[in-house]
Amino acid sequence: MVHPKPAGPKREAFYGYMLGRSHDAKALPKLVMQFEQFKAGEALNVPDLPLMLLSPLALSRKDWVSIAKNASWQTTRMNLNTFARHGVFEEHGLASLIAARLRDAGEIQRARVFPHQLLTAYRNSDAAVPEEVRNALQTPWSLRSRMCRRSRGGS
Repeated sequence: MVHPKPAGPKREAFYGYMLGRSHDAKALPKLVMQFEQFKAGEALNVPDLPLMLLSPLALSRKDWVSIAKNASWQTTRMNLNTFARHGVFEEHGLASLIAARLRDAGEIQRARVFPHQLLTAYRNSDAAVPEEVRNALQTPWSLRSRMCRRSRGGS
């Protein structure tokens, strides 16, 4: 088993934090401190962390809106029903913002999504997901299908 030696006080505090041991909370990396402050109710802004770390927390609608605004393309695609369940689409203009993100060709290419993933997201989205957002899933579907055909030598 490996026992790495921390290179400095920040790393030492982080190792202690991760292992549940005593540590200097003031020496933790900024993002870890933001997360801990948010969990304790001391901070209002949702830290920019993966959704899997945030979703177990008691989040308000405002928190979910913030998460949806900053979510990556893949996180957005995979959490449409979650966003709908937490009232994200009730926020003025957010359905359009999310639909635009799902149609963004650069984001689609960066996400390296496969057509079957898009079909699954489309077919599994609840009725609470706005039609504009559901229809936006068809744009990347057709773009990825064309890219796959081109890479196989098709027209």
